[in-house]
Amino acid sequence: MGWVNATQTAKLLASDAAFDDQFGRSITIDEGTVVVGAYRNDDGGTSSGSAYIFETAIVGLTAFNDSPTPLGQITNLTATVSSGSGVVFTWDLGDGATAVGATPSHTYPAIGTYTATVTATNSLSSTAATTTVIITDVPVDGLVVVNDSPTIWGAMTNLTATVTGGTNVTYTWDLGDGNTAVGPTPTHTYPAIGTYTATVTATNSVSQLTGTTVVTIMAVPNTGSFIYLPLVVRPFALQIGRSSPTQPVAQQGDVYYIDTVQIPAQLPTGGQFYLSGSSTEVVPVIVDDRLTLGVNGQAIFTQDFGQPPTGLIIPLEATTVAQMAGQTVTVIYQDVYGDQQGATAVWLVWVP
Repeated sequence: MGWVNATQTAKLLASDAAFDDQFGRSITIDEGTVVVGAYRNDDGGTSSGSAYIFETAIVGLTAFNDSPTPLGQITNLTATVSSGSGVVFTWDLGDGATAVGATPSHTYPAIGTYTATVTATNSLSSTAATTTVIITDVPVDGLVVVNDSPTIWGAMTNLTATVTGGTNVTYTWDLGDGNTAVGPTPTHTYPAIGTYTATVTATNSVSQLTGTTVVTIMAVPNTGSFIYLPLVVRPFALQIGRSSPTQPVAQQGDVYYIDTVQIPAQLPTGGQFYLSGSSTEVVPVIVDDRLTLGVNGQAIFTQDFGQPPTGLIIPLEATTVAQMAGQTVTVIYQDVYGDQQGATAVWLVWVP
């Protein structure tokens, strides 16, 4: 304890001291305080006695805590001294809060690093020490991954990832077809009929979890609404998509028109094929917002019309026309930007 360095802080005399009371015949030690009796002291008369109080200055203040602590949980802080009597501990916890006592506990409000300072004080001295508190993310827990397939080919699939625990969680997706996405609720249009395994990784600064969901893309149902038009060689015109009235979108990304059309096996050669808004002349087509043509569950042509949509005269490459010849072509109108939907008729025309 180091009583060599103790300091007398008081002298006690009995208020009714009298001859030969011999007050102060014992020694008492209580932590850092010693009371020493002097029973032959004569201040109140011969051998009336007295007692002297000695205390020690604070030595060896140490502060520590049990962090790192996940956000929202309690951090326990501790201060100790190797010697010192009558010590009072006061804390600045580093986030604007305060505490008293040798072992306070505190819930810090945010992730980060805090410096807690404790000041130890008694009648002889005052000293301070610090301890660093680290508050971390809550680990990711309970990852669940789902999607709303089966989805008709050409329509949008909605994927969702949720967690039951975790702070500052980010989500990264491998959608299973070579594409990626971020966020808890991405949407994606898969390129072909089949099954895909979408994988999501939920991550924060202290942990990560990975989950999967199987996406099923189905063929377009045969509605029996094939469109057969007479083959006119000069000029050639075949309606492949009907007009659709302009109206508000129910949900962003909706496929609002999907149909199939049988393309003749024998098509004119030479010249140029176009997608046109008219059967008699080449005029701009507008689909708000995306037009997709597909064969056997594979997209062979996609055209985005922008926001707001712009009418386009669309020349088709010979390879695209060759893929369509003799095939049942799926025609899809799809919203992209979420404001409105609508389209002109879409004609396949040939100009010699």
